[in-house]
Amino acid sequence: MHANRYGLYIKNNQTMTKSILFLFFLINLNYYSKSQTITDFDGNVYHKVNIGTQTWLKENLNVTHFRNGSAIPLVTDDNQWKILTTGAYCNYNNDQNIANTYGRLYNWFVVDDAKNLCPIGWHVPTESDWIILINFLGGESIAGDKLKETGTTHWNQTNVTVTNESGFTALPAGYRMDIEGTFWDLETGANFWSSTEVHFGAANSFLLGNYSSSVYMEYDGKKDGFSVRCINDTTLSVNDINIENRIILFPNPTTENLIIECSDHLNYNLSIYNIIGDLILQTKFENGKYQINVCNFPKGVYLIKLTSANRTAQLKWTKN
Repeated sequence: MHANRYGLYIKNNQTMTKSILFLFFLINLNYYSKSQTITDFDGNVYHKVNIGTQTWLKENLNVTHFRNGSAIPLVTDDNQWKILTTGAYCNYNNDQNIANTYGRLYNWFVVDDAKNLCPIGWHVPTESDWIILINFLGGESIAGDKLKETGTTHWNQTNVTVTNESGFTALPAGYRMDIEGTFWDLETGANFWSSTEVHFGAANSFLLGNYSSSVYMEYDGKKDGFSVRCINDTTLSVNDINIENRIILFPNPTTENLIIECSDHLNYNLSIYNIIGDLILQTKFENGKYQINVCNFPKGVYLIKLTSANRTAQLKWTKN
């Protein structure tokens, strides 16, 4: 055993190989986490979240240019907004600080513009895209609780059944009314456009309210100013579904008991490796929950790997 220049003690070449492989894993895990973002034309950064076979952005769109760099007109005057027949955006109450948190509000003419509002590889969801999402989360009567951000940091009131288990993190950005041009429902309602037209004057949208567990499909005037969430153009296969966002490790770090919970309640093979790549524990993880007594584990960083027939998840855990 000897110490190298980084203070790591290497017993033999096999241990060195394991250490290098494990360090590569940590580097790749960190890179993977960082790569789960996308940047729009203005430089705004958004995080991705896989929900079923779909990949969505976790934040409301905040861009002021189309994909090709063309500027989207900013309209602040109420009277001008209510007579628009072309694309425009606004900030709630014309306040840039609100937009920094909740995103911009867009009329439907922007959504329908051939210059494309979402970044390359993404689009404004159709009615069908929204319905797939809602059905995956259990239907319109309960999906709202699984889509909304928890707590009252942004929602001024909320029902206790909100979980945000999807990771969608819907924020109540309010809206701008078509017939008056005035602003309503900041901190109480989230209104999202779809790209699906209903008739000459209306398009399909989806509403989440602060006290309701539901998602409401509505038909609204194209002059309304609503939030926009982008969805990826590619549909995931079953093998591509990212389950990391459905797994909870707690407490992490911990000193005594580590609890692992997975919201899909499936059975997995559970493996735990130490920092040099040695297998420490291998067992079955069944019915979505497992508890491990880790009192005798040495302090350090560990890799937890969960595998099933068509899914794999890898997470880091720290023993204090």
